[in-house]
Amino acid sequence: MNENDILAISIENVINLINNSILLIREFDKELKKLGYSPYDENNLGNMTSNFIHQNPSDEVTIFPKYISRTYTENYRKKSKKIIQISIQFYHEKQHNLAPQIISSVIVIPLSHSSKYESYWIADIAFKFNNYDDLLKNGEINRFKDSSNFLNIFWFNDLIKFNNPTDVKNECLKIQKEFENASI
Repeated sequence: MNENDILAISIENVINLINNSILLIREFDKELKKLGYSPYDENNLGNMTSNFIHQNPSDEVTIFPKYISRTYTENYRKKSKKIIQISIQFYHEKQHNLAPQIISSVIVIPLSHSSKYESYWIADIAFKFNNYDDLLKNGEINRFKDSSNFLNIFWFNDLIKFNNPTDVKNECLKIQKEFENASI
């Protein structure tokens, strides 16, 4: 295999990672719908990429999405004060050896806050406002109240842990339990 073949296979692997991750989000859509939750913004996924490719060597990470995420509310409630966010975090520039993670979360929003939901919330909680190395991993639950008084309940699992629909169904049941019990 020559170097061009290796590059072509690498690009194909990245495309497959993104496509399979989108299929996994759709599996979450299906299971969460059965439990009474629907995507807030229909079929749109949140992500963190840049529309401009900067020529600064430290900005190369803007080409590939750091994550894709979907926000859910109780069936089509657009102004809910409790939301679910599922984020597939592919990498983070502060965590060089991060294996792709699924971050499952329930966010309780204070009554005083407007109900515009942002796709980056849980990624910021995990990597910007906390030290990732200090957070619980492997499905153990973290609870964090941020400076805006949002209660963030979240946990990490390795992406490769989700191999079949039963894994997603079990994760959704855990999310539902945390959603039902969450309050500020």
